[in-house]
Amino acid sequence: MKNAILATWRADFTRRQRNSSFIVTLLCMMVLAMIYFPAIDAAYQTVSVNGYRGIYNSAWVGTTLALLDVSFLPLICFYLIKGSIEFDRNSHSSELIAATSVSKVAYILGKFLSNFSVLLCILGSMLLTAICIQLWHAEDSTLELSHFILPQLLFVVPTLLLVAALALIFDSVKWLSGGVGNVLYFFLFMGSLVGLSLSDWGTQQILMQMQDGLSALGVAAEGHFRIGFGPNDAAVAGAIKIFRWQGMNYATVNWWPSFTIVALSLLLLSLAMVLFDRFKRPASQVRKANQSKLDSLIAIGFAPLNLLFDGLTRTFAFTRLVRLEVMLLLKGWPNGWYLLVLTLVIAQCLVEPEWVSGAILPAAWLLCVVVLSPLGQREARSFTSALVFSTSLAHYRQFLAMFFAGVLVLLFVSSGALLRFALTQQYFAIGLLVSGACAVVALAIVLGVLTKTPRTFEIVFTLLWYMGPLNKLVYLDFIGVDVVASEHVNATLIFSLSTLMLLALAAYPRLHRAN
Repeated sequence: MKNAILATWRADFTRRQRNSSFIVTLLCMMVLAMIYFPAIDAAYQTVSVNGYRGIYNSAWVGTTLALLDVSFLPLICFYLIKGSIEFDRNSHSSELIAATSVSKVAYILGKFLSNFSVLLCILGSMLLTAICIQLWHAEDSTLELSHFILPQLLFVVPTLLLVAALALIFDSVKWLSGGVGNVLYFFLFMGSLVGLSLSDWGTQQILMQMQDGLSALGVAAEGHFRIGFGPNDAAVAGAIKIFRWQGMNYATVNWWPSFTIVALSLLLLSLAMVLFDRFKRPASQVRKANQSKLDSLIAIGFAPLNLLFDGLTRTFAFTRLVRLEVMLLLKGWPNGWYLLVLTLVIAQCLVEPEWVSGAILPAAWLLCVVVLSPLGQREARSFTSALVFSTSLAHYRQFLAMFFAGVLVLLFVSSGALLRFALTQQYFAIGLLVSGACAVVALAIVLGVLTKTPRTFEIVFTLLWYMGPLNKLVYLDFIGVDVVASEHVNATLIFSLSTLMLLALAAYPRLHRAN
């Protein structure tokens, strides 16, 4: 078994290393580490305690790196390592693996080691960057490597073990391996991992010791911490406050959170071994002639809409192409998805107005993230690019048809709210919803064209959805939760211009390939 584990680890890790995206990833993470530590006159700040920032010595830089890594890396790194099992399925090497004597335990352990090795490479690159940053700023050029290494071992490495195990859980469960899992992990991260890492059991210990070091200098302990990227008000005022911190007192550190996370990682790893099917193909089932009752109800419910859409689009070749693109987007989803969409559309007509924009519409659009994510890269994944780009001007029509199809899907799941807005003469809300739909679909297309994977849009849209409609950040509120604020900044114009720029960015690679 040992040889099988090492062979699986070596094969998967070597494959990732040879991919050009691996080097790009390391470079991006090194840039992120540089952004972690702004200059004294920078317009932003990442970590502060009671309004103070520590001098960039080894203690502050090494511990702050661990603090920020635990806060951000679980979200970033999960999407970087997720999909290793799915890669074997899509590359058809799964059939070779299933034919060998490699057991489920050996395969999962090899994949886990590969995931963890990638994460260690990322952590190592950021650690080297942090050391260079201390020397670059030269606020204190004395290097003490223990202050860099110990916080990573205590706080970051256990978290990365948990992320590596979670990625295998999501890869092993079929319905979690795709876009649904990507969206679900985002909320799992926001609700659980951040709370775990920043609780009294987690890296809150770092902040408390930083505050104790500040209190020893006679500064009142106000308990005000900042973690993340925010404006540096002190730098704007020209009087940033700094202090010298001597580092963690590990004799008083509670080690049990780290042991708990490691134990949880091993438990999840064992669960992944149980859930992994070792590439077994389910027996093909012949579909019966008589549909189930649920299929029949859904067919009856959508039949009038299908007939109406067919009648409206059959006149022109372009509209027929749009209809086919809509059918491609909506084909193959489980019955529960269609029923949930119909329920949300009906609810938009019945619930209180504040619930429509505040809850029903965001939920309906979030349902569409996995529907829209294939836009822009479907022909590449289906190996039909040569067919699509072979006919003169066909790529123009197909590109526009793809865009309008995505917009129609979003407008359909918002149709109840649009009808309500029309009856109450809320024309700006209608325009905002339409322009927001155009911007979202254009974003899906450009990310699909540039990255050739649906995962990028699923991650980016969920993040924008969280910051915009959910937290009412007006410039990202593409649904119009706060219509008054959106009208004040003329959000429809912003989203319309964004749509044009994104479509132009997406169209250029396609036109270049067609020529």
